[in-house]
Amino acid sequence: MQNGIRGPALTLGIALLAGCGGVSEEQYKATQADAERYKKSADDQGAALAAANAKIDGLNAKVAALQQANTSAQAQVQTATQQNADLQAMTAALAADTAAGKIQVTELSGLVTVRLPEKVLFPSGSAKLHKEGLVELKKVAEVLKGVQGKVFRVGGFTDDVPIKTAVFPSNWELSTARSLSVVHFFEQSGIPGAQLAATGYGKYQPTVPNDTPEHRAQNRRIEIGLGPAPSALPVIQQ
Repeated sequence: MQNGIRGPALTLGIALLAGCGGVSEEQYKATQADAERYKKSADDQGAALAAANAKIDGLNAKVAALQQANTSAQAQVQTATQQNADLQAMTAALAADTAAGKIQVTELSGLVTVRLPEKVLFPSGSAKLHKEGLVELKKVAEVLKGVQGKVFRVGGFTDDVPIKTAVFPSNWELSTARSLSVVHFFEQSGIPGAQLAATGYGKYQPTVPNDTPEHRAQNRRIEIGLGPAPSALPVIQQ
């Protein structure tokens, strides 16, 4: 802070006046004391102003953090609301097939997911969709066409029984080929390729232990997860 009168300059001026007989020593000392008090007051005001500015900066930072948290909370609520709407729409549209055990619509790890068992889609050890599978996937495709702003991640899963053929050297190839068959069918049905992704999980993501024929059949499946596009995911700051 700029002071109107500087202590040393004022003191020098008073001393010169006193030396010339202009003021008494008592007046000189009193004026010098006033100058010191003024300087201390100015310094105190400067320190108080700096402290106030620092407090304002801290409060502004808190306000910005609260605004960001509020925005994030609103986005989470909006996402949850949309996911619930997607789940209800998928469940209603595929209710008959769900009741028949051909399709399961659920929420897994926060994503609406459509699950179809192997027997509905493929012959054993094959990645070629059979007639019933084409019918079921056509129904699913028609529902997915009404979902905007999502990527449909098609995952292929097998049981733990190894396969080794000229076409499928392992369960990795079989699971990946099956997910690709579904993705190609969806694209041919009018779903944009930008909304599709294919992944093969082999035997490594079972829903139940591979300890009975029934459980192994349950693990052989296709799952279609409705998730955000990679471009919509938050960027991790380095």
